[in-house]
Amino acid sequence: MSCTRVKVKYLSPYFRDFTRVEEETVVVEAGSTVRDVLVKLSEKHGEYLLTLLLDDTGKELRGGVLVFLNNKVVQSLDSNVEDGDSVAITIAADGG
Repeated sequence: MSCTRVKVKYLSPYFRDFTRVEEETVVVEAGSTVRDVLVKLSEKHGEYLLTLLLDDTGKELRGGVLVFLNNKVVQSLDSNVEDGDSVAITIAADGG
């Protein structure tokens, strides 16, 4: 089975403090999605990470959480990732 390497960057201190890293590389199966990357991260850092990222249904991002795929806001967690892609996770800043 072919593997896909995805670089994950934590742009907000909130997620950096939780994971204790600024960036890391995860390996998922070829044909994986952004959701698969998030699940892989939760396997490494604990399932609580998914509760921080996903809403109560587990199907959508929690309000205020932004995920970027190759510098573009992810519209769907079912977006495919390719080898060498970059995923960035942050919290949206509130306007004031």
